[in-house]
Amino acid sequence: MAKKKSPTQKIRKKQQKLVFWVLTIFLSFGLIGSSVVWISGKFFSGAKRESQEAYSPAKVLAEAEAKVKARPGDVQALANLAQIYFQAGKLPEASKMYAQAVKIEPKNSVYCTQLSLIYLLLGQYEQACNVLEKELANHPENKEARYYYAQALVLGKKDYPRAVKEMEKYINLAKTGEDVAKARQMVAEWKKLLPKN
Repeated sequence: MAKKKSPTQKIRKKQQKLVFWVLTIFLSFGLIGSSVVWISGKFFSGAKRESQEAYSPAKVLAEAEAKVKARPGDVQALANLAQIYFQAGKLPEASKMYAQAVKIEPKNSVYCTQLSLIYLLLGQYEQACNVLEKELANHPENKEARYYYAQALVLGKKDYPRAVKEMEKYINLAKTGEDVAKARQMVAEWKKLLPKN
């Protein structure tokens, strides 16, 4: 006869499932976003590639690092290098570059949101919360920031009541879509973990 799982084991299992889904969603956002960035050429608008020239990630990285070294205050060069590090899976390096970009342009939503995502992926939840709180004070309608903030509250602080409120704000802002359906599922799971009054 199989043993019954204790309530603590059930909660731990649900939390592990939740973390798995959160990381899957974050990585999906990152991969989709990075693909769009590469295709649109947003960060590489000045780069000229000849059709015969082979693409070399190492060369692109070296060029981006050289630009930052030559112009350490150039926010676009910092963001470009941060995105290259992010795509290469060098998250600590990416976080440093985005943190410098945020220092220069603290109200830039793209930089703040990307930095917070990287902090979440690194498990640096307190730093993610700090960046997101400032971002949401400047841009309360930033859906992605609301979404990440709810995640940071759950993963870092186990603050399910606030996380539910933040995710519900995200749902109200986003209204429809696959991510909204996932957000609703998370809210339902988190509400089960709310303290009983």
